[in-house]
Amino acid sequence: MNSEQTRQEIIDEILESAMYDTFSILEAEFHSQKDRLIQGFIHSFQQMCLKIKQLQDRGKKAPIAYIHYSLLRTSILQQKYTYLIEAYSEEWYGDENECLSWYDASWFYNSFAPLQSLLAQKLKRYFKLFQPGDSERIMLRYIPYYHQFVVAIARLAICEAMELPEAKHIAKSDVFRIRIGEFKDLSEDIFVSYPQVKTLKYVKKLQRQDIQLAYEDLTGLSLQGQSLDNTEMRYADFRGSQLTNCKLRGCILIGTRWNGAVLTQSDFSQSLVIDADFSQCDLRETSFRNTNGKGFREGLHCSPGLHGIRFTDANLEGTDFRGADLYCADFQGANLRGAIFSESDVHKYQLSEEQLLSIDTVP
Repeated sequence: MNSEQTRQEIIDEILESAMYDTFSILEAEFHSQKDRLIQGFIHSFQQMCLKIKQLQDRGKKAPIAYIHYSLLRTSILQQKYTYLIEAYSEEWYGDENECLSWYDASWFYNSFAPLQSLLAQKLKRYFKLFQPGDSERIMLRYIPYYHQFVVAIARLAICEAMELPEAKHIAKSDVFRIRIGEFKDLSEDIFVSYPQVKTLKYVKKLQRQDIQLAYEDLTGLSLQGQSLDNTEMRYADFRGSQLTNCKLRGCILIGTRWNGAVLTQSDFSQSLVIDADFSQCDLRETSFRNTNGKGFREGLHCSPGLHGIRFTDANLEGTDFRGADLYCADFQGANLRGAIFSESDVHKYQLSEEQLLSIDTVP
C-alpha cells in the first residue's frame, strides 16, 4: 500500500462516520427548517435588488443580465459562511460598475468548523504523513456537499423572490439569469427569463441543441397534442403553460417548474420527475405511470432529490400513478378523485382521509 492510500484510509477512518451522521442531521433539519431558510434567501435577494435600484436611479448601473451568488471557499475556511452576490450588465465580468451584497449561509455550514477541528486534532497522531494545513485542504473536498443544500434552497425560493416589488422594479436585460456556484468559475442557472415568444417552432429548434430544453424559460408555452418524448428538460420553467394531450414520455424533468400549467390528458410515463413542481396544475386524466421521482443518492450527494415532488393544490382527478416511484411527494390540498395508484404504493404518501377515500387502487 502506498502512502497516498494510507493517508486516504486514515482520513476515511476519522471523517467517514462523522460526515454521514452530520449530513443525515443536516438533511433532516433542512426539511424542518425549509420555510425559514427560503425566507432568508428571499431577504438576501430583496436587499440586492434595493442596491441595484439605488445605483440605477443614479444612472450608475445598466440593465441587469446576471445576478450571481458565489461560494467563497477561502471565506468558508475562515469560518465566514457568506456567499457574495453580484449584479452584472450584459458585459458580465466586463461590467466595471460594481454592485455587491451578501447572503448569510452560516446555518448550512455550522458543522464545518467542528469537523475541521476534529480532523486537525486527530491528524497530529500521524505527523509523518500529514503536514500542518492538510486539514484545511482535506475539508475543501467536502464544501460541495454543503453547497448542494444552499442550491436546493435557492431553487425553492427564487420564483417567490422574483415576485417581490423590489425585483420587478429593477431594469433587466432581455435575457436575464440568476446563477449560483463558484466565484468566477463553474455555476448553474436557478432562474432564466427570455423575451422570445414560445412556439412549436421555437421548441423544435431547441430540441436540436445538445442540451435541448434544459434550463429553458418556457413559461406560457402553448402546445396541444405534440410529442416531446425523450427530451432533456431538466430545470426548465413551464409555469403557466398549456400542454394538453402532449406526449412527454421518457423525458428528463428533474427540477422542472409547472406551477399553474394545464396538462390534461398528457403522458409523462417513464420520465424522471425528481424535484418537479406540479403545484396548482390541471393534471386531470394525465399519466405518470412508471415515472421515477426517487432522489439521487451516492455517498454524501443527496441532490437532486432534496425538494421532493410537489402536487400541492393540483387537480389530479383520474390521474394514473400506477408503478410511479414518487419520493416525498406532497399531495396536500390536491384533488385525487378517481386517481389510480398501485395498492402497494399508497402507504408511501401522506394522504388525508378524504383523499384515501377518493382514490382508486389496483394490485
